[in-house]
Amino acid sequence: MSFVLLASCGVDPGEPIDERDAEFSLAKDDGSPFSPAERAGALALVNTAATSVLDEDVPLDVRAAEGIVAHRDGSDGLHGTADDNAFDDLAELDAIPYVGPKALERLVAYADALGLIAH
Repeated sequence: MSFVLLASCGVDPGEPIDERDAEFSLAKDDGSPFSPAERAGALALVNTAATSVLDEDVPLDVRAAEGIVAHRDGSDGLHGTADDNAFDDLAELDAIPYVGPKALERLVAYADALGLIAH
C-alpha cells in the first residue's frame, strides 16, 4: 500500500536515504520547492505519526523515524504527555539526524496523500 501511495505521489521509495547530517534549505527564496502549506503538512505529520508510519509508510530511514518520535515524545517516550516537544518549524525537524532533503520530500508527499496539505 505505501509503495503504491508513494509512487502515485512521484516519490521513489528506492531512492537513497539522507546522510546523517544532511540539511535542507528552509527558505522559499533559497530554492526550497515547498510552500508554507506543504511545510505545515509535513510538521503535522511528524507531530502525530508513529515510528512505524514514518519508517515503513513514508518511508524514512528508521534512524530518522526513531529520532523524530524520540524528540517529539520527550524523555518519557510517551506521546501526549507534559514533556512532549512538538516540532514548531523545519529548522527543528532538520536538526534530527538522517532528516534532510529526501526525507522532507517524502514527508511532504505522504502528508499530501493523507490530505494534510491545504490546496
